[in-house]
Amino acid sequence: MSCCCKTRIIPATSVTASNGAVTITVPATTEFLDGNLYKIGLFTSAIPDGTDNATISITNGTTTAFVMNDLANYFRRPPLRGRTVLTLRYFGDPSHFLAWGC
Repeated sequence: MSCCCKTRIIPATSVTASNGAVTITVPATTEFLDGNLYKIGLFTSAIPDGTDNATISITNGTTTAFVMNDLANYFRRPPLRGRTVLTLRYFGDPSHFLAWGC
């Protein structure tokens, strides 16, 4: 397991929103490992309208996982904005991210 102080920020390559769902794409070289902490930076991506109270999924092109809260519900947050960092822990069974202090 990685420590939050050693976790590097992974820049999102794109953010899309459609029908109440947001998909954040990270580089294909990003490997999601069970139990690891990830910081996803929304720095270079244009943030589209329609991110308010939407479900969020993150993909590297191979693995796609929804972001959940600690009650096992879809994590919904106020609108995403540029220069935001999402801190998430990945779990592989079933594939999902847990919002970690977002």
